[in-house]
Amino acid sequence: MKTIFTLLTVCGLLAMPVYAGTQTENYGISVLPAPGKVVIDGRFDDWDLTGGIFACENVEEQRDQHSAWLHAMYDQDNLYVLARVTGSFRHNDRRPAGSTLRMHMLTAPGTPQQLQPNLTCARDLDGKESIALTVEPPLQSARDPKQMGAEQVFLDDPGGKGYSQEIRIPLKMITSEGVTPGPGSEMRVMFVLPFGWSLHAWDCFMPGVVPERTGWGTRKLEQFGPAIFERSGKLKPRMLHLADGRRLPVSLKEGIPVVDWSALSEGPKGFKPIKFTMPGAGYVSMLLRNADGVVVRNLLNAEPMAMGEHTVTWDGLATPIWRTPGAALPAGDYTWQAIWHKGIGLRLRGWAGNSGNAPWHSGPTSNWGGDLGVPWTCAAQGDSVYLGWGAAEAGRGLLACDLEGNVRWKHKYGGFGGADLLAVEGDLVYVGNNSGSPQVLFRLDTATGSYQNWDKANNGGFRDIFVKDLWKDQPGMPDKAEAMAARNGRLYLTFRSYNFRRSDVTHWRAFLTKLSAAGDGIGKAIWEKTDKNVRERAAAWLAGNDPEDKALAAPNYYTPDVRDAVAGTINGMLTDKTLVDGGAEMTALMLQAAVRRKVEAVFPQEVAVMKSDLVAVLDAENGKVLKTIPVPAPSGIAAVSDSLLYVLSGTDSVAAVDPATGAVKPMLTRLTDAKCLAVDAGGRIYVGEGEPSVQIKVFTPDGRPALAIGKQGGRPRLGPWVKEGMVDIHGLAVDPNGNLWVAESTFFPKRFSVWNNQTGAFVREFFGSTHYGASGGAIHPDDPNLMVGEGCEWRIDPATGRAECLGVFEDGASRDYESLFHKFARFCRGTNGKLYLAATLGTDTHVWERLGDATYALRATFGRNDKDKTTVFWSDENGDQQKQDGEKTVVPMLMSFNGYLNFSLGLNTDLTLYAGVLDPKTNRWDRGARISLAGFTPCGAPKWDPTNLHFLPPLEGPMPSPANDLVLSCDSEKQLFNCYDVDSGKLRWSYPNTFHGVHGSHNAPGPQAGLIRGAFGTVGSATLPDPVGSAWVINSNVGEWHMLTRDGFYLTRLFQGDFSKVQWPEKAVPGAVLDNVPAGEGGEDFGGSIAQGKDGKLYVTAGKTANWNVEVVGLETVKPLDSGKLRLEEKDLKLAEAIHSELVQRSAGLRRCEVRKKTPVFTGDLAKDFGNEIVFKKQDDAEVRSAVAWDDTSLYLGWRVADATPWLNGADSPEFMYARGDTVDFQLGTDSEADENRAEAAKGDLRLSIGDFRGNPTAVLYRKIAEQKNPRTFSSGVVSNYVMDSVVELQDAKIEVKKGDRWHVVEIAVPLATLGLKPFAGMKLSGDFGATHGTPAGDDALLRTHWNNQATGLVNDEVFELKMEPANWGQILFTE
Repeated sequence: MKTIFTLLTVCGLLAMPVYAGTQTENYGISVLPAPGKVVIDGRFDDWDLTGGIFACENVEEQRDQHSAWLHAMYDQDNLYVLARVTGSFRHNDRRPAGSTLRMHMLTAPGTPQQLQPNLTCARDLDGKESIALTVEPPLQSARDPKQMGAEQVFLDDPGGKGYSQEIRIPLKMITSEGVTPGPGSEMRVMFVLPFGWSLHAWDCFMPGVVPERTGWGTRKLEQFGPAIFERSGKLKPRMLHLADGRRLPVSLKEGIPVVDWSALSEGPKGFKPIKFTMPGAGYVSMLLRNADGVVVRNLLNAEPMAMGEHTVTWDGLATPIWRTPGAALPAGDYTWQAIWHKGIGLRLRGWAGNSGNAPWHSGPTSNWGGDLGVPWTCAAQGDSVYLGWGAAEAGRGLLACDLEGNVRWKHKYGGFGGADLLAVEGDLVYVGNNSGSPQVLFRLDTATGSYQNWDKANNGGFRDIFVKDLWKDQPGMPDKAEAMAARNGRLYLTFRSYNFRRSDVTHWRAFLTKLSAAGDGIGKAIWEKTDKNVRERAAAWLAGNDPEDKALAAPNYYTPDVRDAVAGTINGMLTDKTLVDGGAEMTALMLQAAVRRKVEAVFPQEVAVMKSDLVAVLDAENGKVLKTIPVPAPSGIAAVSDSLLYVLSGTDSVAAVDPATGAVKPMLTRLTDAKCLAVDAGGRIYVGEGEPSVQIKVFTPDGRPALAIGKQGGRPRLGPWVKEGMVDIHGLAVDPNGNLWVAESTFFPKRFSVWNNQTGAFVREFFGSTHYGASGGAIHPDDPNLMVGEGCEWRIDPATGRAECLGVFEDGASRDYESLFHKFARFCRGTNGKLYLAATLGTDTHVWERLGDATYALRATFGRNDKDKTTVFWSDENGDQQKQDGEKTVVPMLMSFNGYLNFSLGLNTDLTLYAGVLDPKTNRWDRGARISLAGFTPCGAPKWDPTNLHFLPPLEGPMPSPANDLVLSCDSEKQLFNCYDVDSGKLRWSYPNTFHGVHGSHNAPGPQAGLIRGAFGTVGSATLPDPVGSAWVINSNVGEWHMLTRDGFYLTRLFQGDFSKVQWPEKAVPGAVLDNVPAGEGGEDFGGSIAQGKDGKLYVTAGKTANWNVEVVGLETVKPLDSGKLRLEEKDLKLAEAIHSELVQRSAGLRRCEVRKKTPVFTGDLAKDFGNEIVFKKQDDAEVRSAVAWDDTSLYLGWRVADATPWLNGADSPEFMYARGDTVDFQLGTDSEADENRAEAAKGDLRLSIGDFRGNPTAVLYRKIAEQKNPRTFSSGVVSNYVMDSVVELQDAKIEVKKGDRWHVVEIAVPLATLGLKPFAGMKLSGDFGATHGTPAGDDALLRTHWNNQATGLVNDEVFELKMEPANWGQILFTE
């Protein structure tokens, strides 16, 4: 159960009316001169801390758990950075996930010497610290920063309250040659502190730029804050700026800056008291209902409370949605109800799909393997074996184990690194990684797994060698090795790839010209198979004179580079047997080479001749190529001696190669589908074969057959498990104990198998890890020791928690990667008594009948066809498990049964279906439906009746209650979970669903009681004893799950989403407490489902690199607490409205702009003319810069707009310019007394729109409400007869416009009297700046961009484009 901390009796506890959560937003940082020699030791007694800034994601809730003071100093050679991180981090006494500081910088900003260094300074869970550096332009990995003099030290607080991270960064490492920052100079920097998967503190911004606190913010260079190299230190501490505009004083205490948090208001209090008595310490949930019985407020959500009397207060508002307060509720009668429990927790029962000593990453020897890739390669030496997977995002793609398979260390290169190539000699492991692009070679220490630089004798050396760089720019050389071996200071790499690379084209203009003009042959085929959009972009470039990179490069992340796209097209054609004579008879390798040679022959001047089919000999110390040896189609390789290599040549032979002379002669022939090879200490040769034998063939040193290891034909891909058989043999290694290790490159399941090399007997097997996110697991409701995952069925040993594989029921062999794995699964019991398993595959769901251990028969499928907007149901009538047309029912409407990314399914355990329904008239998902089971076919296939639908309100990711009386819908757009009565369709209650999904969670705040962040959807429902009744379980992207009850109570959190409280069990054994661990790794833990056993117990499967089997405990402690009545009187409404208004103001997070008193001279240079400007944009090529000033006679405004077709507007009348092309815009509320939260324009609100009307710059002033009437009526397809009281073309304004290549500048002086404005220093008004971008023809608006108002996506409704939205305006402060 959850730990019940010591709880004091609380007699005045106040329910929070809205979640607080204000980010810090500091504008720059002072880089102070170091007061003396700086020793990098993690201490700061040699630091001047006065220039620091405080960074936190949520100062109200997280300042004592997840925050940091950031400081910077400099001397002649170095930049020093200190992070003093606060938090109680507990990861089995290991480092938290948040031991990372990222710095995104610009040095010499705005000059030709500008560089963009990006530093990641980290310490991982294993205690390994690292400094990574990339520098743009171009994006490149620098040499090892530590070899260039960088250094860092972490020093933990003895009391566990945080740590300090001290870093030295040589200035030469981050600046261009000749640039030496010094006193008075400036660079730009933005800091990111990842405290957890979704909890990041971003800080140090540029004033006037709206910060982007997501991954895209690292590309928004204009938001990086100024880092000023101060001339002297001991500064007065700068005030702490918050994102909502508040500023808090900072003072020094014994030289350390301290924030005065007393200035941080707690917010308004409630006024309706509710009293109750806790019979014991526990967790309380309380809700309020209106007279109709609908839940209107969740007042307490599993709040911890002590035994005794308590009072909470209600503020008269409905349930808030994060920072948005609920509306003030009407006067009337309300009831409250509360439940409590002593704590609900989680206990490990076991796990499947992972052979590690723990199925999670909690230390250097826990977990097993890589998630994104399959087992790929292996090597052995001494008492260790080294196992490689193709790629890993979670987990690690390289393990070093003892000969029993116990992990000694693990390694991952970069973010997705695996180990495609492995060789070991002496104290070095040589690794090739191809999970990124291009393939890279690196070296690791065999004892620790730490990097060992190449060429150490040369100035410390370098960490990485890219294979493409081995050849010193020789054209046509390969960039991907197939296999690697090491011996006596030499590395041997095999190359046989004929893949087409972008770099193979020597002249892109000539190549594309020939391709586009080809009338026949392979050139025509390439051009026709290339995407139409790519062809059009290529043709446009050929017709013009733009630089190649500018025209062909990818304009954004989802549009490919033309060159990459064309190369990809050619690669896809290398297996086309129709392109070359005799292609049908060729092997795959021969065909690729033949097609490649044909392309080279047709384009001899434009395409480099590929040089492949070779073995490269490298110096193992410095990575230099010593020689190459031609070998036909080489792959697997083993180095026997300095004069003998065994090389797999093609798929039918092994060649003996003398690397000294280059001689090649046959060693083994007549092999079949040979995949890999190895050699043992006695010289015996092992060859892994594919179909039909799927065995390891063993040969004596003189080439005689000696043994066949493994079952002839391998194991069946489907059906009960046959451990003595193999599939997809890909890598081999023989250890000193005489055991053969085999990498089997399949996902279903991933396996390294071990065999006795003398007898061929099976020894042991190692599974895992699961695929990324471990989705698709489910627990058998009748026997919780049985579970499915990775297309397999597993049995948990209740004594050890380990699982044996019972077999494979579904292997996804015919599907692409996107639909390869089950996204969600659950067992269902039919009314016929049979047990079924349903699993989502993309948007389709497959339903199998379980016939026995790992024996399943496919009985039904259902899913949507988006192309023709139909839904297809199939139920097997004859038991052949094949789809015949007569067995299908096609419904002419689109239904969606799944939730977010298909990680949930609207299927009850009795096989009743629920779905969202697309209305063909509105093309919106504005209906839901229940699809009842009609019965079963003769073979037992469930059959639904989609012609007899029971319609419901809109459903998204629906999950019914077990009794089908309620259904829960996940409404991501409205940020709500909605619970409906199935019979009536009446809404019973709603609960906030904030920051939905993966990307939503990236903007989520830290954990708070009852706050559901980043939800994927509901993973099941169960029926529990009263007062719970039906309950739903919701998984999320931030490590925590949640439970909601039939009555609308938030019951409990499951798993831990607060990374400062994560505590992994000491050992992974049955009964281990999982209360304070995330549901995997704390992010993108996609898996999850629940099952209720016959005994009523609740079981969940979760995990990231394994399918965990977990029991929920403590549910029996849930008890009713108390209930009562409340009444809101009419007089209470004013209090509620006042509280609501204050909360709206607090949560708005307004932008603020200072308007200086100045009379500018218009030159077209805003910074020069006005002295300050604000910058905002929605897209990179449409940046807007605005400026404003005032004097005693006029208001001065300026805009500089990036525009590919500047200053075009085709309006037929001035008042329509705002909707017909390019304009600039200013909106202002001149009445300082007006309601700041007004949704509609009020008296004094105006809009100034300036555009080019028939060649003349023209300004139009709009007032929705005006004393002097000059009305105009506007209409659209949605709103007709929208009247502006006054629309006036200004005659007394001075306007100047300048245009350039892809930009225009507009500056205007407007008399104050015209605006009805009387500014004074200190005056605060609401307002906004903006611009519209029109079509190239200048006849319509395509893009609206505003400084503060982000609700500007609509560009096809002239009324909504015109309306002012004062509630979305920022604050404008007039100053002297």
